[in-house]
Amino acid sequence: MDDRVPAVSVVTAFYNRGPLVAESIGSLLDQTLSNIEIIVVDDGSSDNTREELERLSDPRLKVIHQQNSGFVASINRAVRESRAPYVAVHGSGDISLPRRLEAQAGFLDQNPQVGVVGCALVAGDRKIGPANGQAARGRLFDAILGQLSIFSHGEVMFRRALYDAVGGYREFFTFAQDRDLWLRIGRVSGCDYAVLPETLYERRYLSSGVSRNPDNYYLQRKLALFAVQCALAAQEEEKDLIDRFGAPAFFLMRRSRRLSNELAIDGFRWLRDDRVEGARKLFDAAWNEHRNLRSGAGIIASRLSAYGPLRRSMQAVLRLVTPSAHGRSG
Repeated sequence: MDDRVPAVSVVTAFYNRGPLVAESIGSLLDQTLSNIEIIVVDDGSSDNTREELERLSDPRLKVIHQQNSGFVASINRAVRESRAPYVAVHGSGDISLPRRLEAQAGFLDQNPQVGVVGCALVAGDRKIGPANGQAARGRLFDAILGQLSIFSHGEVMFRRALYDAVGGYREFFTFAQDRDLWLRIGRVSGCDYAVLPETLYERRYLSSGVSRNPDNYYLQRKLALFAVQCALAAQEEEKDLIDRFGAPAFFLMRRSRRLSNELAIDGFRWLRDDRVEGARKLFDAAWNEHRNLRSGAGIIASRLSAYGPLRRSMQAVLRLVTPSAHGRSG
């Protein structure tokens, strides 16, 4: 690699994404900002990911092969290997549009009070980003505390110094590690967040992604709420629940009526799209989270979906009343 200190370190972790390597990593090699390093962790892939990564030749690219350790451990390792003051996350298989790194690094240069910056992005058939054409700023920490995901993680750039100050991603928060990190960075540093209005990123929905697995999806949503719970506890006790109790803090997770309702709604969408087994798991999770009218309706729908004619009738109705939805994860 180039001995110069790069302006931006891009970190990404690939697991069994062989067919997507060339286009996804290629989008980073084609950035308008050239003084970068790209650190790719191959997390024990069993397909042709390793071979596809080894086909790429560029002095800015560093590939690390390791035994499968999970996403959080892999992305932490990539950040440890990085040298730049700014770190950009890149989701495996996603596309960073050519101006992404230049625009985000330039914004951080000009706005020293901002610690984490995202951007508008395309996700499926939707564009997600600030509605008014201006960078979103101010009180975004409160938005994250209010359980709103302002980033989808893959499009984010942050200051390495802030990451180091809070100890990086915590493996406890599997699938919700980003929400936990942003909250800890904001609490410790008081930094601002920003979302650029320019579309600079394309998120690819993959069949093996978190949002396609009902168990992982529920765990992501539950842990994201627990990250908020920990942040709120830290405001009162100075230390959050993980710092105070370690892994046993898991047993302090609160149940959420709001999460129950959202899981039930997602269950109806999955049922509509004929993802019946996944829908049943979401309905069960919603009922266990909070027993209310909506989660109860989900349990009834789950039982009725076992009968083909009834399932098809429900699906026809659901196609009329439930819109498709893709949003930010976490």
